[in-house]
Amino acid sequence: NRIRYYGPFPSGAKALHDALYTLFPLVQKQGSVKGKKACLFHQIGRCPAPCEGRISTEEYRLTVNEAIHAVHNLKNIIERLHTRMENLAEQERFEEAAKTRDQIAAIKKLNIHSDLDLAKKENYDIFAIVKGENRGVVLRIFIRDGRVTSSSHSYFRHTEIFDMEEAYRQALLGFYKESVPLTSETILIAHKIDDMGEIAETLGKLRQKKLRIIHPRRGPKSRLAKLALKNAEELLKNSPHSGPDIESRIAELFSLESTPYRIEIFDNSHLMGEAPVGAMVVWDEGKWDKNSYRRYVLESRDEYAQMTEMLERRISDFENSPPPDLWLIDGGETLRRLAEKLLDKAGVRLTVLGISKEKLDSKAHRAKGAARDLLHSSTGMTNLSPSDPRLHWFQKLRDEAHRYAIAFHRKRKRRRDREISLMREREIGPATVQKLLNYFGTFEAIEKASEEKLAEVTGKKTAKLIYGFYNSTADR
Repeated sequence: NRIRYYGPFPSGAKALHDALYTLFPLVQKQGSVKGKKACLFHQIGRCPAPCEGRISTEEYRLTVNEAIHAVHNLKNIIERLHTRMENLAEQERFEEAAKTRDQIAAIKKLNIHSDLDLAKKENYDIFAIVKGENRGVVLRIFIRDGRVTSSSHSYFRHTEIFDMEEAYRQALLGFYKESVPLTSETILIAHKIDDMGEIAETLGKLRQKKLRIIHPRRGPKSRLAKLALKNAEELLKNSPHSGPDIESRIAELFSLESTPYRIEIFDNSHLMGEAPVGAMVVWDEGKWDKNSYRRYVLESRDEYAQMTEMLERRISDFENSPPPDLWLIDGGETLRRLAEKLLDKAGVRLTVLGISKEKLDSKAHRAKGAARDLLHSSTGMTNLSPSDPRLHWFQKLRDEAHRYAIAFHRKRKRRRDREISLMREREIGPATVQKLLNYFGTFEAIEKASEEKLAEVTGKKTAKLIYGFYNSTADR
């Protein structure tokens, strides 16, 4: 059996794959061929069942060749998908129509046209890197059999110390170290770098394939490299983030010494002092770092003490998880100063900002479309316009911390309510439960307590009931 590879398609590959199997009557799964028995796909008209010999090898090969031709003629696939989408909509099968619409959008990104005629059926991977003021773009174009089949790009941040050679090294090694098949023996790059041979040798050993990395200076290859460079420049120019990134604008707004790319945001949640919890979410390099999120079970009853407890625990973990560039506290100046005080005590230098709701007549002003949140820093209060993107960014950070804290609080509250209910079934009254909470602080601490320790608070008989409640598998 011969396997033929098409692509690479860095984006939209699944949409194209699914479209081919929707539009053409092909064998849908390998198991059908192995089982030699027609499956459900044959019954619904999606497969001609060559496994049972219901179609000849020659006829089925024609269908396969038609699908292969469609890969090189994406316009035809898009037209057929449009027809399918309209038919589904007429049948009021709107969910399937919406899925087909999304397929069309993804495949359109692959439908790249080029006015370059290579004359030869060559295979090239082309890389072009362009650097802007504080961010850059890597563009990758893939040519198979002399035609542009697909492209992809990614943006990156950079500092004043930018090395083009290192940028190409990271772009090439980073892309091909993954499971991307390397079907081209020639990689074209838009800039000349000294380490082309070394990088090619490293990639060759990595992928067990001999290849060349060249910077063409004339001829069709040069025109391809220049085309890639021109497209990369346009991508950077038209990027919605082509100006200074939001973190740089924040650094300028508060006259920070460095740009805060990694930020930790804190919030706590409780209901009348019940089930108090804290939450820390992390914003890093333009996205949420959810692996670094932290939840804290708190014992304190008032907001100030809760924030103290949470921040002290975070500071104690700096040795294992270093401090970020910035702390954002959901609260006013009082809580912001608290954070600074705790950091100073620990000998840690870290910028702290606070965000709080503006109050009108002692009530938080949260009118729709006019959320007048206030920002607090060591230099005073900053009142940005409700339409200011910088304020929207701070609100997004605060809202994520609030969402995370609320979700944890509700989970603990449900558990607390369930445990109180089960204790009452064991004839352990609310006064006893409150006495336990006053002494131990949390249900978790009660659960971990020994029977002897519980007896110090409730007496031996009740302690035995409580200890049995937490250690009986029938009740958990």
